[in-house]
Amino acid sequence: MIIRCLNENDVGEYNKVSSSAFIWKVDPEIDNKLPDDACVLGAFSDDNKTLMALAECLDFKNYFGRGMLGCVGIGGVATKPEYRRMGGVRRIFSEVERLSSERGWDIGILYPFSTEYYRLFGYENVALYASAKVPFRCLSHIERNCSVDLLEQDKLDDMLALYNNIALKTNLCFRRETGKYFSTEPYKTAVYTYMWKNAEGEYRSYATYSVNRDEKTVQVNEIGFQDRESLCGILGFLRCYDGNQEYINFGKLPINSPVFEMLPETAHLERHLGNMGAVRIYNVGKVLDTKLYPEEHGSFSLLIEDSHKPNAGIYDIEYEKGTAKVTKRSGGNADISLSAAAAARLLISGVSGGFEALGYMNGVKVFNGNNDFLRAFPAVDTFFNDGF
Repeated sequence: MIIRCLNENDVGEYNKVSSSAFIWKVDPEIDNKLPDDACVLGAFSDDNKTLMALAECLDFKNYFGRGMLGCVGIGGVATKPEYRRMGGVRRIFSEVERLSSERGWDIGILYPFSTEYYRLFGYENVALYASAKVPFRCLSHIERNCSVDLLEQDKLDDMLALYNNIALKTNLCFRRETGKYFSTEPYKTAVYTYMWKNAEGEYRSYATYSVNRDEKTVQVNEIGFQDRESLCGILGFLRCYDGNQEYINFGKLPINSPVFEMLPETAHLERHLGNMGAVRIYNVGKVLDTKLYPEEHGSFSLLIEDSHKPNAGIYDIEYEKGTAKVTKRSGGNADISLSAAAAARLLISGVSGGFEALGYMNGVKVFNGNNDFLRAFPAVDTFFNDGF
């Protein structure tokens, strides 16, 4: 089996794998190129002719702690039916591990069809999100307003600045540098993004949405805001639809979103939970170094048991005033050990419930109940919204 990046000569084989795995019809006149901005890794037969499995790898940056982490977004994982369970995907993920250092991928993110399956490769769900269907009457206490500008191409720089200013305060949110995740042609797509501005004319919140007239629903795909005033501002704008629409549906919110605090009446609220996505840490040292630590002094030792050899070992962490000194050793005692999947969950999103809760988690072994570890990794809201 040969693992390599696909090139333009592999488009035909790429289409065969993708179409047979995801069941779509190939049109050679349209489907004549590889995905844009993606490194497509493929598992080929030994003669390098037949593509057996593939995965699309995209470069991202994610806000985390005191800075950002390099991220590989993995999508389109597929295997031709006749080559399944032959190790192609496993070999591809081994190649992602190998490439992580030279590509600057500190973490990986994917949206798993099976949490159990991707846990085999060190990926773990790190958070839940909530979707919510709200009758507009539940927002009747928020004053309507039209202090907004519609996002079109000439406003994209303003939108990106607003989004990134909001995202940098959100654990693991993606940094955006292009308009890929915004609709800048609303009259063609019927997907609208409006930016709300305060009395000084500063953009402070936004919402991207469409309208389902048959269901009388405003479908909010994404909402972002700086504070209570700006949240009320953008919700007040969305209320302008309540004359002919009955519901507002938030497709994806952090489970502790302040949006829910704006709803004094929740008896008519429909809320559903889902998995945010799965994360794998490829550079534990970078994650530990970038994390924001408590102001008070503390120290603990952490054993990472990981098949990705650059991660494996014992990390001694001494923290104070928001930062930490991290050193690594190959042997000795540690306060706690984490598997790759457990490390993704705890080092990214923290833990609530103390050592008793840790006792129920797979991949966690507590050797010494050092409370400095718990203080360093409290549960934090983790949210990301970009699809790939």
